[in-house]
Amino acid sequence: MEGFFDAGPMDSFPRGRGRVVLVEGVRVAVFNLDHGWYALKDACPHMGSSLAEGRLRGHRVTCRWHAWSFDLATGESDSKRKACARVYELRAEEGRIWLKPPPPPGQPPQEEDDDWMSADPETWFR
Repeated sequence: MEGFFDAGPMDSFPRGRGRVVLVEGVRVAVFNLDHGWYALKDACPHMGSSLAEGRLRGHRVTCRWHAWSFDLATGESDSKRKACARVYELRAEEGRIWLKPPPPPGQPPQEEDDDWMSADPETWFR
């Protein structure tokens, strides 16, 4: 599978929890849930806390540090800020988990009234 990285055997990911794997040196949180598989960059865009260690409820993971919550499928936050967790494409095939990194992010729009912040060079929010 072009562009995908082998994250390991499916049975090495405990059901109902997040587990961290490295993809090109980046920590990725992989979630094996009853309703599907999900993968997000293992860093809350707010302050970088591990999302793999977050609280899971339905299709959302909540950061342990400041309770920012993210949709596991889209990465969208429920906070008032426009922050998203980076989503990795995931395929569960042939008994293994395969991850594809998202394209590199761009810079945020430059508008005079915007006050953009960044927890890391890949994540911008206001």
